[in-house]
Amino acid sequence: MKAIMSLGALIGVVAILLLAGMVVGIVPTNTVRLVEGYMPVQVILELSLFVAGFTGISYMMASMGMTFPRFWQGVLCWAFVLIYLKFRVYPPIPFSVRAMYGTVSLVAVFMWVSASEEDWKKFKQPIMNVLDAKTGGNRLLRYAYLIVLPILIGGFSYNAMIPKSEEPIELHRASCTTSQHQSPR
Repeated sequence: MKAIMSLGALIGVVAILLLAGMVVGIVPTNTVRLVEGYMPVQVILELSLFVAGFTGISYMMASMGMTFPRFWQGVLCWAFVLIYLKFRVYPPIPFSVRAMYGTVSLVAVFMWVSASEEDWKKFKQPIMNVLDAKTGGNRLLRYAYLIVLPILIGGFSYNAMIPKSEEPIELHRASCTTSQHQSPR
């Protein structure tokens, strides 16, 4: 069992390094090609290998006495899926499809962290610590969430709803081409 988990940890580390290289731009996104016609199956297989790798990494860290909180495991797993869908899948899929896949993966992560009562308690412990705010750091985080998040959401909403005064691209292109083709007099 230890050999299988070690292999899973090795796969996970290689996968993380490969995807990080794709995100940063060091490794071209078409290094590992997606086979046309088999792309959905290949994406599911790759994500399954990544999950096996993350499980191996978690097991190896736990066996060395370095536990990684379940909450952050869930958050990072979900973030990994979102980054994978954005930077690995080529041609790029529309945002609406990524949002659906992200929602399904969020449900899968919640099912994973709530598989047992012990895991669920480990997952929600950091959330409960911030809500209880028994320490100064957690109290500061709680107030920051209550003040900063509404300001950020309001700012994004305002930027999305503000009218744009730029002229459409088609009109801009047409005005540039007509002024370039006029002969000087």
